[in-house]
Amino acid sequence: MIILNRVAAVKGGACARGQAAILMLLGIALSTGTVVQAQAQEPDASQGIQEEQPVQGAEISSPSDGEPIGPEGAPEGVQEQEASQGIELNPIVVEGDEPSPAAPPVRSARGTAPIQTAVPAPLPEPEPEGVERSTFGGEPTAYSPVEGYVATRSATGTKTDTPIMETPQSISVIGVEQMQDQGVQTLQEAVRYTPGVFADGFGLDTRNDYAIIRGIPAAYFIDGLQTQVVSGSNSNTIQIEPYALERIEVLRGPSSMLYGATSAGGIINGVSKRPTLEPFAEAGIDYGSFDFKQVRGDVSGPISEGSDWYYRITALGRRADTQVDYVDNDRFMIQPALSYRPDADTDVTFIANFRKDDGGSVQQFMPQAGTLYPNINGRIVPRDTFTGEPGDYYNTEQQSGTLLIDKTFNNKLKFHSGTRYTHTENEYDSTLPAPLTPARFSILNSPFANLLGTDLVIPDYAPFLDASQEEVARVRFVSNTETEVFNQDAYLTGEINTGRINHEITGGVDFMSFKEESSRADSLDNLLTSTSVNPGVVPAAEAAAFAQAYPIALAQIPSFVPPATAQALATQFANDYVAGLGINRQSVLQLAGYPGFQKNFNLYNPSYGPSDYQVDLGTFSPVDPNNLTLRENPTERQYQTGVYLQDQIRLGNWIGILGIRQDWVNIGFEGSPDTHEQATSGRAALMYEFDAGWAPYITWSQSFTPQPGQIVSDELFVRTNARAATPREGEQIEVGLKIQPDGSRFGLYMSAYQLTEENLVVSPDTLFETLIGAEVEAKGFEIEAIGNITDELKVIGAYSYTDAKYTDYPDPLGIKIGTQREGAPPHLASLWGIYTFSRGWLEGVSIGGGVRYIGEIEDVAVDITTGQRLEVTTPSVTLFDASLAYETDNWRWAVTAQNLEDTYYVLSCTAFRGDCAIGQARTVIGSATYKF
Repeated sequence: MIILNRVAAVKGGACARGQAAILMLLGIALSTGTVVQAQAQEPDASQGIQEEQPVQGAEISSPSDGEPIGPEGAPEGVQEQEASQGIELNPIVVEGDEPSPAAPPVRSARGTAPIQTAVPAPLPEPEPEGVERSTFGGEPTAYSPVEGYVATRSATGTKTDTPIMETPQSISVIGVEQMQDQGVQTLQEAVRYTPGVFADGFGLDTRNDYAIIRGIPAAYFIDGLQTQVVSGSNSNTIQIEPYALERIEVLRGPSSMLYGATSAGGIINGVSKRPTLEPFAEAGIDYGSFDFKQVRGDVSGPISEGSDWYYRITALGRRADTQVDYVDNDRFMIQPALSYRPDADTDVTFIANFRKDDGGSVQQFMPQAGTLYPNINGRIVPRDTFTGEPGDYYNTEQQSGTLLIDKTFNNKLKFHSGTRYTHTENEYDSTLPAPLTPARFSILNSPFANLLGTDLVIPDYAPFLDASQEEVARVRFVSNTETEVFNQDAYLTGEINTGRINHEITGGVDFMSFKEESSRADSLDNLLTSTSVNPGVVPAAEAAAFAQAYPIALAQIPSFVPPATAQALATQFANDYVAGLGINRQSVLQLAGYPGFQKNFNLYNPSYGPSDYQVDLGTFSPVDPNNLTLRENPTERQYQTGVYLQDQIRLGNWIGILGIRQDWVNIGFEGSPDTHEQATSGRAALMYEFDAGWAPYITWSQSFTPQPGQIVSDELFVRTNARAATPREGEQIEVGLKIQPDGSRFGLYMSAYQLTEENLVVSPDTLFETLIGAEVEAKGFEIEAIGNITDELKVIGAYSYTDAKYTDYPDPLGIKIGTQREGAPPHLASLWGIYTFSRGWLEGVSIGGGVRYIGEIEDVAVDITTGQRLEVTTPSVTLFDASLAYETDNWRWAVTAQNLEDTYYVLSCTAFRGDCAIGQARTVIGSATYKF
C-alpha cells in the first residue's frame, strides 16, 4: 500500500517538483506525519475518528514511542527544520475533561481523507546511511541504490530479494557511492577493497576483466545473466562498464545450483541502473593522467506527468591514452532503459546497451629479467615500453537488449523473467614478446637439429636472444571474432507454511544459446636475427654439403686411379664445391626456406616495423606480415538448459536453504561430433539469526564449468588419446558469521572455507600442448568490516588468507603437486576510509585514503627438456590511494589518485612462461559533476 500510494502521488503531479510543492509536502510531514503512512491506514468506519480534546493535567505523547512532544520533546532536528521551512504548528492546549464521541470519517471523491489530529505526529526516523532506497520509491530492494557503503539486501545469493543477513554465503556489495569516492573507472578497480578477490589477476588490462576469487578466475554476470561465456576464444567479451551499474555484487564460492555453468571461486554480478520514480539528472566530466578525457551523463524519471512509463539514459564517452605508449583506451557507451509500472505489483523494464571500445593491450607480458629484477646489465624496462607495432588494436563493438519482468500476483507468489540477447564483434591484432622457454626453443629447433645436427637458434639466453638480455622475439596474434549469446532465466517464488515452518520456494528454468564464428593467425617475428641464428650452423651446413658432394666426386674418378689419390681428388673437388657455395647463416636460412634475417627487436631501444617476413606458427613457413591469411575456426555452438528448485526455510530464528539443479550442455564445432555434458549441482545451508544481529552459518555448494574448444591429452607427449576437455567440477564447505544489528550502518562479516576444483586444463611448458587432470584445493578465511564509524567517517577493512595448492597435476615429474596455484596470493589486505565534514567552513569537504597489500606469489614449473626446476616469487607490494572532494546540493568536485607513490610493481610472474604483468602506474583523475 505504501508503494501504491507513492505511485499515486507521483501520477498526481510529482513531475512538477517545484520548491513550493516540496515545502508544502515537508510541512504536512512535520505537522501530521508522513502522508503515505496516514493513507495506508484507513480507519474503521464503525469507530470513526476521535477528536483530541484538551485534558487537564494530561501529557501529550508520541503514538510511536511514548516520548513527550513539545519544544523540548521534539525529535532531534525537527525544531531546526520547522524554523527553516517556515512551518507553523498549532499550539497544544492542555485543558478540558472528556473526549467527544467518535465522529465518522470524512470521505472525499477519492476515498478516505488523511487522518488529521490536533497533535502533530512525530517525524519518522530518517533512514540511516547504508540503507538502500527503492528506485520505485518504496522500501529498499535488492536492486536499489546503496546509500553509504552498507547494503542490506541482495538477490545474487538466492535469486530472491533477501536480506544479506539472511543469506548464508559470503557476499559483498559495492555501491555507486563507494565507486564514486574511490574514482572507479573499471570493474577491477571496483573490487580491489573486497575480501577474497585478487582484482588485478594479470595486472592492468584494458581488454577484459580478470579478477580472481579464492584462487580461481571469476565468472561475470549482469542482472543475473551471464556475460562472459567460456569458449574456444579469449576475445568474445568486453569489459563491464561500472558507470552503467547501480551496484556490483561479489558472491564468493560455487553457485552452480543457481546459475549453472559458473566458476568455483565465485561470481561478480552487476546490477544495471534502472529508471527512477522521481526525476533525476547528472552530467560530469573527467580529466586525468595519460590524457584521460571523459564525459558522462545520467538522466531518469517519468516520461510525462501521470505516466506509468519511466525512462533512464546513461551515457559515457572517453578518449584516453594509457601508461603504455601507442595503446589507447577509447570508449563510447549508451544505455537507454524504459520501465512500465502500472502498479506496485508490476514492473517491466527493457535495458539496451551499445558499446564501442577502441584500444589495445596495456599488458605487454614482459620477461622477468628487466621487470621482476634488473637484467644482467642492471636495467629495468620502463613502464611505458610498447613491444608491439603502433598500429596494433583490440577493438570491440557490442549491442545487447535485456528484458526484465517482475510480477507479484499476491503476497505469496512472485514471477521473474530475465532475457538478454548480446551481439559482440572483436578485432584483435597485437604483437607481444614471445614467451620462449628452453623447452619451446627445443621444439622450434628440432627440425633443424635433425637436418644439420645443431640448433638453428641459440637457446642459451631464453627467453632472450642475446647475452645482454635485451633482444626478444615477438609473437603476433590476429583474430576476428563474432559471437551471439541469448540468455533467459524465468522462475516463480511462492511462500507456504507447514506448521511453524515458513518456506519460500523458488523454481525455475534457464536457457543459454551461444554461437561463435572466428578466424585467427599466429606468427613469429624477430626470431631469426643476426644475433640469434647460431654461427655453428655454417660449419654444420658446410659439413652437410661436403657429405653430399664427396661421394658424387669420388664416383666420377676413373677406377685405375689409386684409392688414396682418388680420395684426395674427391676431397679437393668437394671442398671447392662447398667453398663455391659461399655458405653463411643467411644462405642456411634460405636453404631452410626463409628469405633471410628478420629484424632485431630491443626492449630498451624499440625499433618498430615488422620484418620482411614472419614465421607462421601453424605451418612454420614464411608469411608476408602485410598479407596474413586468417584460418577460419570451426563455428562453435553451445546450448545449456537448467532446471532448479530452491527452498528458503525459516523456523523461528533458524534459516535454511536447500537447492538442487540439473543442467544439460551441448557443445558443437562445425565438422565434428557434438559433445554432450550434464551435471547435477546442489546446495545446502543453515543459519541462526540472533536478535542482537549475529548470524552464524554453514553452507555447502557445488559448481561445474564446461571447457569448450580445448583438445587435451591425459599424458604428456601422447596425442593418441587426445579428446575434448570434460567440465571442471568444484565443491565447497564454508562456515561464517555475519554481524549487523538491525538498522546499523556498520557490518562485520567473517568466513572460513575449504574449496576443491578438479579437471583443470594446464600446459606444463610445452608448445601448444594441453593436459587435463589438475586439481586445486583452496583453504582460507576472510574478514570484512564496512560502514560508518561515525556520521562523518566511513571505512572498509578487509583481510583474506588463501592457501590454494595443486593436489594433483598431470605432470610426469609431479613437481607441481603441493605447490601454490599461480595468480593466488596467500595474503590480501586493504583499508579504506573517508571523512566528510558536516559543519563549519569545511562543510561538504571529503578527505579519503586507502592502503592495499598484495602478498607475494610463488610459482613453480619444470623445463621438460632438461628436468630443471623453475621457481619464481612475485614480491609483495603495498599501494596507497587517496581522494579529495567537495560537494554541494548540485555540484561535486573531486580528485582521486591510485598508486599515490607511483610504485613500480609486477603481478603474477609465471615460471613456465617466464613473463610478468606490470601493475598500474600512479593515476590521478579530476572530475566535476552537476546534479539537477
